[in-house]
Amino acid sequence: MKPHHRTVCLSAVLFALLTTTPAMAGKPATSRKNLKPAVKLEVRSWKGLEKLVATHKGKVVVVDIWTTTCGACIEEFPKFAALRKQFPSEKVVLISVNCDYDGIEGKPPSFYRADVMKFLREQHATFENIMLDIALIDFLDLIDLSSSPAILVYRPDGKLAKRFDNDDAEKIADEYSVDDVKQKIAELLGK
Repeated sequence: MKPHHRTVCLSAVLFALLTTTPAMAGKPATSRKNLKPAVKLEVRSWKGLEKLVATHKGKVVVVDIWTTTCGACIEEFPKFAALRKQFPSEKVVLISVNCDYDGIEGKPPSFYRADVMKFLREQHATFENIMLDIALIDFLDLIDLSSSPAILVYRPDGKLAKRFDNDDAEKIADEYSVDDVKQKIAELLGK
């Protein structure tokens, strides 16, 4: 064999070794089953959110309104996320609505995206996640809500069945819980 051919053959062997797939190298291949669903965050208006809810006609839709600066929201979120394991996805849809955008000039919704995404990833929030493009204070006025957190539960026909908020709570015992939300979902599912 000529020296030139040895270099070409050696190069081909090195290329093959460097481009070997994990399965070929004795490592288990990642199947589609093993891939975790991605956490996504979409910026929408309130009207856009209402349209999204309408696309899930025939299902109970549960909308969690929250911010990363609200201690009660952060504490409640894992319980909200756990609902996806307690109810079948073909009957119940979860949508989280983040309201971190506060309307400060120079700080559009995208300014808050990294912090919100970090939290959503930590929570494995693979359901639909929306960040509103309206400042929190304006949004609260729009839907006549004093503060977050709040959960809206929509019937399968798309109409609001129940709004859970703490606007009228005078003491901690009066505040809603995710168990109250679960009860409403079960009622709407006829269980």
